[in-house]
Amino acid sequence: MMRIRMRRAVAAMLPLLILSGCWDSRELTERAIWVATGWDAGENGKIRVSGQIIVPARIQTNVGGAPQGGSGGGAGGRGEDESAQKGYFSIVKEGNSIGEALQRMQSEISREIFFGHRRVILVGEEFARKGLRNKFDLDVRSPRMSIRTDIFVVRGGTAEDGLNVQSVLEPISATAIIKNHRQIGGRGDSAYLDFLIAANSDGIRPTMPAVEIHRPDYAFGHKKLRMAGLAIFDADLKLRGFLNVDEDRDYLWITGNLTKQTVSMVKNGGGVSMNLVHLRSRIVPEIAGGNKMRFKVKLRANAQLQENNSGISTANRTDLKKLEREFERLLERRLLATIRKVQRKYGIDIFGFGEAVRRRKPQRWNALKKDWDRRFAEAEISVSVDLFIQQEGLSEFPAIYRKGGQSS
Repeated sequence: MMRIRMRRAVAAMLPLLILSGCWDSRELTERAIWVATGWDAGENGKIRVSGQIIVPARIQTNVGGAPQGGSGGGAGGRGEDESAQKGYFSIVKEGNSIGEALQRMQSEISREIFFGHRRVILVGEEFARKGLRNKFDLDVRSPRMSIRTDIFVVRGGTAEDGLNVQSVLEPISATAIIKNHRQIGGRGDSAYLDFLIAANSDGIRPTMPAVEIHRPDYAFGHKKLRMAGLAIFDADLKLRGFLNVDEDRDYLWITGNLTKQTVSMVKNGGGVSMNLVHLRSRIVPEIAGGNKMRFKVKLRANAQLQENNSGISTANRTDLKKLEREFERLLERRLLATIRKVQRKYGIDIFGFGEAVRRRKPQRWNALKKDWDRRFAEAEISVSVDLFIQQEGLSEFPAIYRKGGQSS
């Protein structure tokens, strides 16, 4: 009888034990889901913070962030409030610190701001040029902030304007630029973490992907964010300049962060394109007399033949190897040109050549790191690319293999 009573008591208390595990949880209806942050230079030395917060009810009824035409919604700027059609709203406040600006935002929002789903940080160019050294402590210190975040410099614009740009395909404009970054083979949500790691290292200088605001024809007259290359920072975390989109891909490959790339060339009057996948990188340092630095950058990738209008048949293995070698030489010239541009124009090691020295020759590194950027700018660097064409498509022959002028 006693055992039966004990079992009944445990059975009665079990639901209470299960329910008590969530005593401090917050319902989604009590939270304001913050998905994107913007940092700009404010007045009188203050920081201007922008935020993008989801409006769940609008996301469920709106398939795209931009106003839509056609029947049903009556959208497209026909007298309706455009902001009512977005899946989010933006808020902006200034403060002497990021924390102060966020506190002012919270005083105007009925729900508690939740930063756990933040995915994007935009940094205005003017703000970045003034320096970012004292701007990251709140993000790193607070358990509410996510470091797995994509971060961009808005080239020629402000973060506030960037967050107000709408997307044609995505209900939340912040997610559009993340997906765009991934589609070109970029770093994705590791960009912020990579920046923080480089900012605390002696053998590499930090970078950020860059975006810019433009107005494409297909966006119903609305502005859009697009990738604009790479932002380069010095040791004081001040923006020094930019690389273009192609040079950004070269940088990503050398640093081992590029996931895919399409390369093209003209041969025999026709275009040939390859998709590169499984891209790998290795930097080999050599220290000559007088601490003169030499480096070999060894790059490898698997290639998939995407398009072949050159008249060359890939069934001929000799011709295929020649095609591989021509693409290798093309890439070697392009990658080396990007490295030399950084050496001569900026004199800043953004590739991590110093880190390669630190890992392989730690004792020598202690004597080299004090003026490493100068040594990097003077270093002799060579690049070798090794491609392997794995897939040639459904046909080994061009679609039109008959030469012009031949009679049937």
